[in-house]
Amino acid sequence: MLIKEEVRKGNYSELYVEVRDTGIGIREEDIDGMFESFRRLDEKRNRNIEGTGLGMSIVTKLLEMMGSKLELQSVYGEGSSFYFRLNQEIVSTEPMGKFESSMELELKGNYSGRHLYSPMANVLVVDGNTMNLKVAENFLRLFGIRADVADSSEKCLAIVRKKVYDVILLDLHMEGMDGFEILSRLKNNSKSREIPVIFLTADDDSETETKALSAGAMDFVKKPFYSFCTSHEGQEYNRVYAPADRSQKGSSANDKTDYI
Repeated sequence: MLIKEEVRKGNYSELYVEVRDTGIGIREEDIDGMFESFRRLDEKRNRNIEGTGLGMSIVTKLLEMMGSKLELQSVYGEGSSFYFRLNQEIVSTEPMGKFESSMELELKGNYSGRHLYSPMANVLVVDGNTMNLKVAENFLRLFGIRADVADSSEKCLAIVRKKVYDVILLDLHMEGMDGFEILSRLKNNSKSREIPVIFLTADDDSETETKALSAGAMDFVKKPFYSFCTSHEGQEYNRVYAPADRSQKGSSANDKTDYI
């Protein structure tokens, strides 16, 4: 991902934003269909990828509302580049500082009574999508958690053979073995059967959730990932299952359940 200032005129700055990937790319004849609502391209090849086909359409409309346009360059089999230019007013020229550092201070300070800060927790995140892994890894870091990651079922099982985790966040739809098969293998291994497993998925149906919990998952968290670490209209925070002696929380020392 690239973000840079291209032109500055008075109190306005023209920003250039580009996202590149090295994925399967897009056929030239399919490019126009990229921006249609509920359209999924190359469905046979992308059968394991979750989504409704609305993302690109929503992004396009949002950019149009801001006077911009999403551009696309792609080579099928090599990858794609999405980019746009956006004119923004400069409110202040004062440096904003480092976002991650400021968030860590805020979590340890003002929100220490509500948010878990668990720098010693051992967490493994398993997801076949590298971008999802990066989002999860960076978000957990804000709570002091330096997570290990695995982008395949094979890597997940290999890592767990070598290290014991406090919790595993497992994507339900993995290539090859799906989340249920991975969970079954974890439960059949003496080293990993007691590790709490939380499914992460975009699925939103009670039947899948019931199946996941019956299979032995500790919890079922719907994507986007940040719902795992935030509250909703005053409801309780989701449990992270970090041992009490590895977390810091601004509540009674007798509390045995830690919440983010």
